[in-house]
Amino acid sequence: MEISPADPLPVARAVRAEPVEIHYAPEEDLEAIDVAIIGSAQNAIDMDAYVLSDRAMIRAIAAAGARGVKVRQFKIALHGRRCWAGGRND
Repeated sequence: MEISPADPLPVARAVRAEPVEIHYAPEEDLEAIDVAIIGSAQNAIDMDAYVLSDRAMIRAIAAAGARGVKVRQFKIALHGRRCWAGGRND
């Protein structure tokens, strides 16, 4: 797949069926956008966060899990080993 300036996200477009959205702070309220996306999840949330300390995000993730959404957080464990917290390693 060739990467061009006209399409900076060709890999994401090839993998995902829905359009890719890009948001920027401080022009946009990224917390509200993230909470809305998490709130709309129906089946699964796979996420990566170096630090997760935003209380609104934590509440949204907990609510998603409580309504049956499978939630996994990607982490870099000791010695650089990659793993999914709360799920099997993929």
